Amino acid sequence: MSDKPSETVSEFAKETARFRTELSKGRSAIQLLLFDLLVERSTDHRAPKEVEIALALFGADGLKDATLDSGVRVYVHRLRKRFDDFYRDKSGPRLVIPKGEYRIILSKTNPALPSSISPVLGVGLSMIAFGLALFMIWFMSPASPSTTGLNRKGSALEALLNISDPIIAVGDRLLIAETEDQRSVQRMILHPDIASREDLGRYLKTHPETFYRLFDFNLRLAPASSVAAAWELQGQSGDQMAGQTRRETILPISVLTDDMLKSRDVIYVGRISNLGPLTRSVFAKSRFRLSAYNQLTDDANGRVYSADVYSESEQSPRVDYGYIAVFPSPNGGTIVILSGLGDQATLAMTEFVSKPGEIATTRTRLGNRRSFEALFEIRSHKGLSTDRRLLVSRPLL
Repeated sequence: MSDKPSETVSEFAKETARFRTELSKGRSAIQLLLFDLLVERSTDHRAPKEVEIALALFGADGLKDATLDSGVRVYVHRLRKRFDDFYRDKSGPRLVIPKGEYRIILSKTNPALPSSISPVLGVGLSMIAFGLALFMIWFMSPASPSTTGLNRKGSALEALLNISDPIIAVGDRLLIAETEDQRSVQRMILHPDIASREDLGRYLKTHPETFYRLFDFNLRLAPASSVAAAWELQGQSGDQMAGQTRRETILPISVLTDDMLKSRDVIYVGRISNLGPLTRSVFAKSRFRLSAYNQLTDDANGRVYSADVYSESEQSPRVDYGYIAVFPSPNGGTIVILSGLGDQATLAMTEFVSKPGEIATTRTRLGNRRSFEALFEIRSHKGLSTDRRLLVSRPLL
């Protein structure tokens, strides 16, 4: 950077100091060390190589690890994301890491999209983002009485499960952009091992061959069946005062916060693999565990339940598994899980709770315990449920 005008050098120093203050608030010492190294080496005409960075970050012993080069790429990728987050919706000069180089420079341009994204892709992503924005508006907008079908005193579901004014959280999942040439995206995919940005970082570190093939544009997708089930569930809830209507809050599970969990009851609707921030709470209490995106294992007896989540033909009979759990939240409220390994079971569980008598029978069988879980086998044909059979029901400790 010695060839830069003095004012540019001063501006670079000011911007790096500003960003370093923000980066220091995080917990990653390696991320901070990487930033300092790249800033220091930005004054050199020769950018450092991956092996040099690996030596600085992980030490001489770390160089024996064949995966450290990919580890460097992961940390550089995360630093780029931190730049994107830091400068989002801001104009003016910004720090960037140029593609193909390990150095930090001050850029006076403010591109709307990364240079590796084609214009066609940019339009496509804009349309997706616009669609998701409409989706969120639909979630949060007030509904008219004619669409909710309320006008009833209270809800049988709420009364039986001891909940009131709940948040209905819909399961959603991170969409991953997949590219073959690093210039344009061939497809957007749902990856069974990647539900969040954190999952993507871990996956890239353990699968370095995918580092330049998978990208995160911060887009999420909720299956249409989960949205429909949430809408149906909302229609089952009533008002607490005669002559009035009430609509519960419906939102994607990815935006559910700890504060919401502390202040409201929550009903989750969606695939078991899309539980998001509720995953740990559910499986800390359950004797089931999600052994694959389409598979539950019962640790009580070792039995494995595998669902036909993705079938070659919609015309063939399919088997899915629906899961219900009710347990207290940390603040003493209630969390209700209505889910399935696949979409058909998710819809079937929503239908199940529309029948108070069946819920009451299940609870009576368990001694009216407040916390319980139940697993159902759901058989369907041509997209319609043909049979629902209770397989397991037990109290949760």
